Amino acid sequence: MTSLPKRKFTAEIRSQAVKLVRESALPYPLAPQCATLGVSVSGYYAWRRRGETPKQREDVRLLERIRAVHAKSRATYGPRRLCDELRAAGETVGRHRIARLRRQAGLWCVQRRRSLRGATTGHDRQPEWTTGSCLRKRGHSTSPVARSISGNTSASGRRRRRARAASGCRSAG
Repeated sequence: MTSLPKRKFTAEIRSQAVKLVRESALPYPLAPQCATLGVSVSGYYAWRRRGETPKQREDVRLLERIRAVHAKSRATYGPRRLCDELRAAGETVGRHRIARLRRQAGLWCVQRRRSLRGATTGHDRQPEWTTGSCLRKRGHSTSPVARSISGNTSASGRRRRRARAASGCRSAG
């Protein structure tokens, strides 16, 4: 039997591969399963004997605290605010670790909807930025005729660009 070339996996992928070998109830011998997943047989047995690391146990405990703060904030806190909240409670934790644990647990914060600037709630009223007073403040004319004469419409801009292109003028302005 020829062995497959060694693949370079991250520690997390190797750990998942070893878990897959252990949890699989396949009627195949252990060596081909490990070779297929790129894990050595001795590495599998070492992992099985080793158990959880202190950091993994700490991550489980920290994830419970993150879930509690996440629920208390009604899923509105992101990693920065979660980090501030946990530090205020006495935890020594970094923002990126919180972000990683949230991502692995599938906890996402609710994004706040932003309102349209100048939009109104009434359907009969126009937004502020289209009213005449706002246009006059910015130096624009309010009548459609004046706008088309002064060249403030996109159609007249297209006509000017086409005329420039037809005359051979290469300026972009």
